[in-house]
Amino acid sequence: MTAARKYFEDFEEGQTVVTGPYSLRQEEMLGFASRWDPQPVHLDSQAGLEAGFGGIATSGLQLLGIVGALRARQDPSPVVVANIGLDRVRFLAPVRAGDTLWLRATCRRTKATRGHAQAGAIETEAVLVNQHKEPVLTLVVSTVVAKRPLPAPAAEVAPPFDPAAVYRPRTRPGGPSPAAPRPGAPARGPGGPARAVPAVSVAGPRRGWYPDPGGRHQVRFWDGERWTRHVGDGGVHGFDPA
Repeated sequence: MTAARKYFEDFEEGQTVVTGPYSLRQEEMLGFASRWDPQPVHLDSQAGLEAGFGGIATSGLQLLGIVGALRARQDPSPVVVANIGLDRVRFLAPVRAGDTLWLRATCRRTKATRGHAQAGAIETEAVLVNQHKEPVLTLVVSTVVAKRPLPAPAAEVAPPFDPAAVYRPRTRPGGPSPAAPRPGAPARGPGGPARAVPAVSVAGPRRGWYPDPGGRHQVRFWDGERWTRHVGDGGVHGFDPA
């Protein structure tokens, strides 16, 4: 099942989305801090206690990553082209192992982007809250979001074509050209009953084989400008139209 997508046009100022939960494990906290933010308060419980955090505190850099992870979980999910800025980042309270977090994201502003007709910029106020509904992190995120794709152009449909509308009798080498009946006047096909000759159409058919409008052969080939070949008398033959 394809996940729903949220495009630039779907954002409205004041629109709020809540995503979560995200539960923190101590192993995850220590693994992140040991590699990316090896401060004592993120690795040692005694250092955390002495700092007034009540134990090991989660790295603020990890909390920013959690904000990104929860934004990606939104349903429908924004079609993000790029994150272009984080502003007014504030760490308000320590986050410890066992805490559960939610993200509250409110659209503050939408605007067009210069030089990018198929995307727009979204300014979002993000608040990360714990299980006690206390805010632990606030920031403003600026993101470029894709616009909804334009619908594909409708396929060109050729108008109905009547080969008889563009047929012209051929000229026999060395012989007189047959007289062309007036449009709409009765005419007699080869060996057949009288038929009406339709007016000649200005627009020709697409290239291809068509039933012989004159009734002389099985089919004839239209090359886009004239009849060039016919099938009959045991093979494919060239055709010199009148």
